[in-house]
Amino acid sequence: MARQLGVGRSTIREALALLHLDGLVETRRGAGSIISRMAEEIVRQRRSADGGSDHTDASPSALLDVRELIEPAAARWAATNARADAFAESLLKGQGTPVAVEDPESRTAWNDRDRLFHRQIGVMTGNPVLASICEDIAETMDQVLWQHLRDGVLTEPDRVRLFEAEHRMIYEAIVSGSPDAAEFHSREHIKRVRRYMALD
Repeated sequence: MARQLGVGRSTIREALALLHLDGLVETRRGAGSIISRMAEEIVRQRRSADGGSDHTDASPSALLDVRELIEPAAARWAATNARADAFAESLLKGQGTPVAVEDPESRTAWNDRDRLFHRQIGVMTGNPVLASICEDIAETMDQVLWQHLRDGVLTEPDRVRLFEAEHRMIYEAIVSGSPDAAEFHSREHIKRVRRYMALD
């Protein structure tokens, strides 16, 4: 399964553990992990509660595939406007606050600023359709498995500082009206996220 999905074994173990907690997977002696009898009903109820969205259980790898396609293009587009954004700047300022790894609220606050920053780039394009797509991506980044993997990255202060620097480079390229640089920094940032989450 790890080879098929292109992820590490630890990622598979963590995903199965979360699915087990959600009641979607059960463990049977001699058979291993199997889909629970209630899984279909649980998924149906969740999709109904989410308004029928079919991407609420997207894997982190699938999410990064879409981010790598959409976000560099959004950064390029936003750079053609070359305008500052007060909300994006407030998010960048907040990311300078050190993350207390042992504090769930501190990690959540950093994660929220991270995903809202990427969402705001869509807003900065001035295109409501693209802004809506970036909003969907930001909502998907609020999923439990994504947050769990991101929390693992936050245990390394150097990585957190690097993410903050990359966000700043993306933003400054947008504000200075440098589409090539904005696209480049956005793409490199997502590649780094993929590596740090051990999803490449």
